[in-house]
Amino acid sequence: MKKLKQILALSLAVLMLSGCGTGESKPTEGNMAATKPSAPVSNTQPTTQLPQTYPTTPMEPTLPQPEANPYDAEDFVFENGFLTCTATETLVGIDVSVHQGVIDWQQVAAAGVEFVMIRAAYRGYKYGQVNPDPNALANIQGARDAGLLVGVYIYSQAINVKEAVEEAEFLLQMLEGTELDLPITFDWERYSDEARTANVSGRTVTECAVAFCEAIRAGDREAMVYFNATQAFEQISLSALMEYPFWLALYDTEAVFPYRVHMWQYSNTGKVPGIAGSVDLNIGFFTKDSV
Repeated sequence: MKKLKQILALSLAVLMLSGCGTGESKPTEGNMAATKPSAPVSNTQPTTQLPQTYPTTPMEPTLPQPEANPYDAEDFVFENGFLTCTATETLVGIDVSVHQGVIDWQQVAAAGVEFVMIRAAYRGYKYGQVNPDPNALANIQGARDAGLLVGVYIYSQAINVKEAVEEAEFLLQMLEGTELDLPITFDWERYSDEARTANVSGRTVTECAVAFCEAIRAGDREAMVYFNATQAFEQISLSALMEYPFWLALYDTEAVFPYRVHMWQYSNTGKVPGIAGSVDLNIGFFTKDSV
């Protein structure tokens, strides 16, 4: 209880500075949906339309802003069906859940995939129960055996800080003794108008993200925050989340997001040997030696 109170106090203090907005983002299935691989992405998916100017709202202009995106559109090219960056070293990644079924991880590795983010758990959007992903532990073991770098995420439907901390503690217990190379990630998405999260404000989402990440850090694990462009521009406060790596969902082949990110989920229509159907494709702005 003492730890929860400390985390709550920290998250509230951060949010009082950040001035988070309360607008709702467009519903997105994100990692809940099965995905379909294909390259190049531009042949299968429309370019995401972003604002012509990037608003600071809900971030206060007087507060420090996230580091600017250092890459230009021409820095990104396809190699062997995956997006890479010519201006820096990057890794090829995917993210998976039970929706991808049984995966042949040796085939995935042979295809050139170097890291994977695996859904470890999810909270139900209707009743709010936290559940493990049925394939999580098998996927973690299979991916590691194939030589991939592994991180995990939870599909959060937390409606307050207490639930966000509960999700973090669920993962820490579930993954006790399990080695990870990449962070444990908070993935909060607005599911539908019928979900219990339908009226959760952007301020609360940011509070939940901070609380989750601090609880993960208290468990001696690295934390990360996943968000889409709509959330970044209209809801959550990136200024309040600068302590943690960013994982961006933006389905495009050009680096049009204005801030530096740790991972970029650039397609949900990828095709990878060893996976039946679709899978999300990611580019990681890190190297094997840096994790």
